Amino acid sequence: MRVTSNGTIRLLRNTYSVPSRLRGERVKVRISELAVEVFYGGRRQLVIERLLGEGHARIDYRHVIWSLVRKPWAFARYRYRESMFPAPVFRSAYEALTETLPERQADLDYLRILHLASATMQCEVEGFRGRPGSTGLRCRPGRRRCPQEWLSAWRSFCSFFGRGSRSRSCWSTSTARQRT
Repeated sequence: MRVTSNGTIRLLRNTYSVPSRLRGERVKVRISELAVEVFYGGRRQLVIERLLGEGHARIDYRHVIWSLVRKPWAFARYRYRESMFPAPVFRSAYEALTETLPERQADLDYLRILHLASATMQCEVEGFRGRPGSTGLRCRPGRRRCPQEWLSAWRSFCSFFGRGSRSRSCWSTSTARQRT
């Protein structure tokens, strides 16, 4: 079976994302009752929980975030956009951004946050609070949401993990540097 240019495969009328490096490649797939295994070059590349029924999709944001960061305006019309919110904290961040920023800027800033989660560890980004030099993710009293404080906290997070304090170096689309 061939991986589409979107980085997905279609099995039993359901769609699954695969790592972007497999786009356009031929892969072998093994389907069991509970899982789908994807093989490339004789090695297992991915194990995904099998979807039951028809017309469903299992899209992992880590598989598509790199292309969305390169073309951030595509996010507004992305077919599997709901899959780009891996946890409630990410949905809250996006909603906070859209309340005060223009839609395109909110999309871009959200993709930067998601890119950071993909380049580091999602659990570190989700649980980021009170790192040295940060404002944290909590809003000041009397404010329901505060997107600028969120962005400041994410930028501090980048700085804390040695990815630079400026947004450009932190959110670059190049391969993330390894932590030392």
